[in-house]
Amino acid sequence: YKMVPYTREMYERSGERIMSALLLSTARSRGDVRIQEKEVLVYNAPPPPYASGVALVSVSELFPFHFVPSISETEELTFHERLELSFQVALVTGIDILGSITAVLVKIGERFAQGAGGASLSRYLLHPKALYRLSRGLIRSRLAGRPMLPKDLWDVKGITCGGTDSSLYKGIIEDYWGVRPLELYASTETGGTAAVEAWSGNGLYFFPDVVFLEFIPEAEWSRNREDPSHRPATVLLDEVQPGQRYELVITSLHGGPFLRYRMRDLIRFVSLQDAENQIQLPAMYCVGRSDGLIDLVGFSGPIDESMVWTAIHKTDIPYEEWTIRKEVADGGPILHLYIELRENLSAAEVRERVHAQLKELNPFYADMEEMLEIVPLRVTVLSPGTFRRYFLERQAAGADLAHMKPPHMNPSDAIVNDLLRLSNP
Repeated sequence: YKMVPYTREMYERSGERIMSALLLSTARSRGDVRIQEKEVLVYNAPPPPYASGVALVSVSELFPFHFVPSISETEELTFHERLELSFQVALVTGIDILGSITAVLVKIGERFAQGAGGASLSRYLLHPKALYRLSRGLIRSRLAGRPMLPKDLWDVKGITCGGTDSSLYKGIIEDYWGVRPLELYASTETGGTAAVEAWSGNGLYFFPDVVFLEFIPEAEWSRNREDPSHRPATVLLDEVQPGQRYELVITSLHGGPFLRYRMRDLIRFVSLQDAENQIQLPAMYCVGRSDGLIDLVGFSGPIDESMVWTAIHKTDIPYEEWTIRKEVADGGPILHLYIELRENLSAAEVRERVHAQLKELNPFYADMEEMLEIVPLRVTVLSPGTFRRYFLERQAAGADLAHMKPPHMNPSDAIVNDLLRLSNP
């Protein structure tokens, strides 16, 4: 675990910020409040001592939601058990508000689209409300001429989600679930949620009373990475520029322990205000990690997780999971992508399509092919189930939740070797 001491005030404020996010997730305009007492809140956050679980307990003291599963149940269940129980119970109770990791919402939607959505829900099928919900969902899907989707079963009012992939999948989640998700930025160090989207969906806004915020400009953290003795300068929120990337630095408020702590999270500001919605604050998105960047050569420009994720996503190649790192081959630096696919494609075809997208997203990367006459991308296609086997192996070894999956950027030799081993069991 990454353990951080929380004061009582930090605990209370964490619940208030989640409550704010839930209110915004259901709003469609300024002043639009749709949440009511006893509404069903389905979530798949881990229990305390994880920060998200602590925040949910705080929320339960603020507002009488009907939590599914109940707060007390979560501590006794594994992640997969919580997830399955949530949607089994929701067949009976319905879902008003949904809080989840982005990838989970996409995965559940895909299961429905592939016709497998009801496989794990049969336990609750005998309940009259579940039978009615399933019958209504089947009729809706038949009228639409497609497989049954989550939005056919549940009329969700609001969704909150988190993860660097959130911006890529909002449209897909809306197609599956019927409502566009509201993105959060949260961390243990900040005491939970630190930034949230508004109803407009035009970027995330920092809460003003979470932590004191500073931002290291890209030129400064790049220089610091090359010369660790360089002390990077920072700017404040009223000095940031749209289109620029910064590393986030926080100082705790409310009795927290951090002083000018480098989060290593990279954020990109997209605007300084939203005049149409009368929001006079800079809007941003989290785009990766400053310690998870790949710089192939001096002129190639840093490649971050968001860039790689976007490149793979834009190829329309069905994939399960991936990881990428800088390696040396034939005397020069390369990008090596390890990817598990959902259909039979050659490594050469994947390489060609991902490389083309990377060139579009990063003109400096494109210069490498022209100037050095090389294609710096190498692809290894892992066998189906590799990442699942890795997860199960790590789970059996007692790894915590944060280390169940390989990092997307710069995996260690040990992790790559494990993936290659598990790809050829």
